[in-house]
Amino acid sequence: MAHTEVMNIHTILTNFCLMDDDFMTKCLDGDRDAARLILTILLKRTDFHVLEIRTQEWLENLAHRSLRLDIKILDDEQNIYNIEIQRDSRGAGCKRARYHASALDMKQLEKGDDFADLKDTFVIFISEHDVLGAGEPIYHIERMIQETNTKFGDGTHILYVNGSYRGEDEIGRLMHDFHCKNPDEMYYQPLAERTRYFKEMKEGKQNMSRLMEEFEQQAIQRGMELGKQIADQQVRTEGREEGRKEGLVEAARKLMAARMVIPEQIMQVLGLSEEDLLEFSNSHA
Repeated sequence: MAHTEVMNIHTILTNFCLMDDDFMTKCLDGDRDAARLILTILLKRTDFHVLEIRTQEWLENLAHRSLRLDIKILDDEQNIYNIEIQRDSRGAGCKRARYHASALDMKQLEKGDDFADLKDTFVIFISEHDVLGAGEPIYHIERMIQETNTKFGDGTHILYVNGSYRGEDEIGRLMHDFHCKNPDEMYYQPLAERTRYFKEMKEGKQNMSRLMEEFEQQAIQRGMELGKQIADQQVRTEGREEGRKEGLVEAARKLMAARMVIPEQIMQVLGLSEEDLLEFSNSHA
C-alpha cells in the first residue's frame, strides 16, 4: 500500500466517530456489553439480556423495497431492537420509522403462527440533529387510543434520539461519546474500548482498512447508478440536457457524504470537471 494511501486511511480513522454508521456497526458487531449499555440508557431498562447482534442485515423484499438495517439486536425474549444512525435528518422521517417497524414484523411469523406470537419491536433513530424539533433529548412514540388516552399496546415502539443533546445526564454523555473521536475523552468504557481497538490497535486498523476499501467501491458503484438514474429521469421528464449534470452532481453528493471517496475519484468516475465539483461544493457548503 502506497504511503499516501496509508496516510489517507489514517486520517479517515482519526476522524471517525460512532455517529458514522459504518464505524458504529463495526464497533457494535458482536459486542453485547456495548449494545446493552446503549439500550439500557435509551430505554431506562435493565431487565433484559442481549442475545444476538447483527449488523448491516438486509431484509429482502422481492416484490417491494428492501431494507438494510444498521444494527439489529435480539434480547433473551426475542424482542427486536433496530438502531439506525442518521447524520442527514432527511433519512429519519416518521414514515421511514413506520416502514422499518413493519419490515421487522414481516420477518417474525411463519405460516400458521398466531399474531399473538409477535414480539415487541423497537426502532431507534439516533440522529445528528433534533429531528422532531422540540428540544427533547429523546422522543418515545407509541400508538395511542385517542378516546381513552391510553396506549394501544401492540408492541411497536419508535424512539428518536437527539444527537445534538449534551445535558449532564446519561443520554447527554452517551451523545457526547457518539460524537467523540478520541476514546480517551469518552465517558463509557465499553464504547471507548471498541473505538480504541479500531482506531489504535493494529488488527483493528487493518480490519477497518479492508472495510473502507470495500465501502469505497460500493459507494462509487452506488453513486454511478444513482447519478445515471437521476440524470436519465430528469432528461426524460424535463427535456433538457442539464438534467444529466444535475444527476451526476447528486451522485457526487452521495459519494462525498460517505467521506471515504476523494474528489479526484469522483471526477474520474462520474466525468465531472473541476468547475462542476467546485460549483457543487460551494452550493452544499
